[in-house]
Amino acid sequence: MKWILLLLWLPTTALAQKKSSLPVAATDSTYGYTALNPLRLKQGDMYKSMALAEVFLHNLRTPDDQQLYFIGRFSIKDPAYTPPAIPLTDRYTGLPISGKLGLLDVYIFRTATNDTLRLFVDVDHKGPKLIPKGLKYVGFE
Repeated sequence: MKWILLLLWLPTTALAQKKSSLPVAATDSTYGYTALNPLRLKQGDMYKSMALAEVFLHNLRTPDDQQLYFIGRFSIKDPAYTPPAIPLTDRYTGLPISGKLGLLDVYIFRTATNDTLRLFVDVDHKGPKLIPKGLKYVGFE
């Protein structure tokens, strides 16, 4: 009986820890909407960061609870990227050794009222997990 109670209790404690770390709203109105002030969502390597960024963006809603429908994603040059003075590249792949390519991902969404929304995401730099102004985070649906 103790084991059953323990197994039922453990997932709820993990969920409580995750809910306490929900993102907060950004105070800057350009956060996430411009290439100079993108969402900084680095968590681990590039592939893990991209997967977690898509989960984060999937949980965003408009203030009147409209879901954001994904249209597409593409990459642009990061205007804040400064290349190193001596660029070192991997001779087998041609990629920079630092792992930073100087790119931003642009996600395009459509709302139920056919408004288009573009969000800029940087998966190379870590920053506070903030919600762009005018959106809300629902999470754990």
